[in-house]
Amino acid sequence: MQAQIVEHGEVRHARLGVMIQQVNQKLAESFGLAAPEGALVADVVPGGPADKAGIKVGDVIQQVGDRKITLSGDLPSIVSMSEPGVRLTVRLA
Repeated sequence: MQAQIVEHGEVRHARLGVMIQQVNQKLAESFGLAAPEGALVADVVPGGPADKAGIKVGDVIQQVGDRKITLSGDLPSIVSMSEPGVRLTVRLA
């Protein structure tokens, strides 16, 4: 982060370009998931990274890299710790 401040004058964070919601038990059952985990994609920013990667409304993001998404709030913090432009592997349900 310090290198980013020196180089850019600010810290830059990666983004997926999605709006998410928590997966509750009812949603988990409707998606055939074993547990109410992950982040349900409620909206995708047109032209954003998720859109370019083929992520769609209704997908459930279960993992980013080697980090499991248990609560929807896990997703933004995991993604934002990556540098912009870095490709992330995302596992969907």
